[in-house]
Amino acid sequence: MDDRNKYMDNLYTKALMEKKQFSSHTGAFKRQFSVLPALDAAGYLPEKDNWISTEFSSWNFSIILSGNGTYYAEGEEYQVIPPCVLTQQPGIHVQYGPESSWEELFFIYAGKEADKLLHGNVFPGRQSSPVWYFSNLKKTRAAIRLLGKSLNLLQDQQYADTIDLSAYETIISTINHPYQESLTGNMIEKTQEDFAIILAAETYIRLNPAETLDIDSIAAENGMHPARFRRLWNNLFDAPPHRYTLQLRLIQAAKLLAESTMQVQEVADITGFRDSLYFSRMFKQKYGTAPKFYREKYAGSLINT
Repeated sequence: MDDRNKYMDNLYTKALMEKKQFSSHTGAFKRQFSVLPALDAAGYLPEKDNWISTEFSSWNFSIILSGNGTYYAEGEEYQVIPPCVLTQQPGIHVQYGPESSWEELFFIYAGKEADKLLHGNVFPGRQSSPVWYFSNLKKTRAAIRLLGKSLNLLQDQQYADTIDLSAYETIISTINHPYQESLTGNMIEKTQEDFAIILAAETYIRLNPAETLDIDSIAAENGMHPARFRRLWNNLFDAPPHRYTLQLRLIQAAKLLAESTMQVQEVADITGFRDSLYFSRMFKQKYGTAPKFYREKYAGSLINT
């Protein structure tokens, strides 16, 4: 990976960790291949709080990553319990929205892509449920990161096919890991309650990465066995809590090195590293260079998207 791609990768990773809103339009780009449906637009809404009531002319997927709500279509009511996928298609009036807010990633495909979506069994037909639940959010978040890397290169139209593939893989990741049909409503509700505890812990870690949390205590205080906490955490995120926290600290450290004049030891202290040698070793492992040289290379950069 060259320096530019590594830097862009770091930018997107930070944006994902901080849950920043984004949207991209790709429909006008020319494609070299015609195998996959061409993505018209994609967007990420970390705290969507409005309701939608309309009939779309496009084929859409809304992947709900956190937050509860309700979805209405053709006289039927569906509970939105993440992680799940909501679909919208032309000719059907839908109404949906969160109880307060939810985290949503959406994909929009133009009407002309109907054959590829329906014949590829990616989009449910009129007789199938417009909502489905899935169990392995970790794989979906991994697919989302790959999508983000493609969108970082959006200004170069040669990557339009790559974006189509990344979007398609993200959708497929939700189809390949569905909840078993035998899973009862009470079981889903209990799992959702436990996921809410984990997401609250993740939010706290993300906002306070320098602090050290006792995961066993958090689990016990919320009536959850630590082993279940870790198992459900691993379904949501790509790294266990301690490694997840470490990555957040390193991302914050890289930002401070590039944007501030703090000494390296100060950066280590403020990001939760008490041992400067350990900090330097972990930083070099992630970024391929020592903190001092990273600063020299990226001094004055704004680490955001």
